[in-house]
Amino acid sequence: MATFYQTTARRLRQYYHFSDDTINAVARFAEKQKAYATYQDFFGAVGMPPVTVYKIGPKQGAAVIDIVPKGVTSRVIVVHLPMGNPLDPNQQYQLATLAGMFPDARIIGFGNPSGEPYKHHEHDLRFLQKVGIASGLRPRALVEAELAYLQEQGITQAVYVGYSYGALKALVAASYSPEGMVGQLITIELVSHRRSPFRLVKDFRRTIEPLASYVDVTGLEMFKIARSDSIDGAEYEQGLHRPINLAIGSFISACDALKKLERLVRRRSDLRVAMAWGTKSELVDDARMQQAAAKLERLAPGRIQALSLAGQMHGLANDVHLHAAIVYEVLRQPLD
Repeated sequence: MATFYQTTARRLRQYYHFSDDTINAVARFAEKQKAYATYQDFFGAVGMPPVTVYKIGPKQGAAVIDIVPKGVTSRVIVVHLPMGNPLDPNQQYQLATLAGMFPDARIIGFGNPSGEPYKHHEHDLRFLQKVGIASGLRPRALVEAELAYLQEQGITQAVYVGYSYGALKALVAASYSPEGMVGQLITIELVSHRRSPFRLVKDFRRTIEPLASYVDVTGLEMFKIARSDSIDGAEYEQGLHRPINLAIGSFISACDALKKLERLVRRRSDLRVAMAWGTKSELVDDARMQQAAAKLERLAPGRIQALSLAGQMHGLANDVHLHAAIVYEVLRQPLD
């Protein structure tokens, strides 16, 4: 019978031609991760603190988890979550996996507006006007609290990671961060092109059914329990109907993220970018991503890394080992 290490390694090889270094590191950690009796034990082992809400105004702020290693910190990894996802046990498990894979890194995760009982973000009409709603004239408003937190913490260099809407949010945050702060931007399933809000909702709903298979294939019962202790489908759906998430949805549908990424690469000569996506994604067009990656490589030779995962769908990051492997593959070489 194959060991958990072997099944994890085999699965990662099927996803993508990851380096042996990445596959061995993730599979070894997965075996250790599976041994914890509860997900709370796992969180405690990586030093997971409680969720706090960092406010920059009475109705503007960000939910944050800041995992600080006990020893010397080699890098800071800032993680932006998908749309409507709070820092519940499900997403905490994702952050804890990264913390375990990078024990000398400070992992900072920012949650997003969601439904009960995670209504950390209360936003008034004035804030929605700042965002620009459909026009996205002031996308900085979406990351003002997050950037203020990083500044208050004295962080001067970081890696930004984001999945789905989190990828766009990481891109926006990188665009407004001080020169030289973002050494590496990792986007996973960045929505590739504009579409109507109706089309976006329709495409998004197609992502829901395949998601469970990515969770199940991990073989992590504690991950499944963490998810069952998290926000449920009805609460998540209610959260998506909040004015702030309607504004975010309008922004996503109207934003040409690949052009925004190109402008950022042109402007920041010190920035390295990794783009990961599934070729069968419901929200990402493979041909557009291939063309964009090739163009960016011509503009910034040696600074662009494209990870095209054949046959994978938008929910791919819900395999926590695949998500960790993508980040590890990009970051396994130290920054210059």
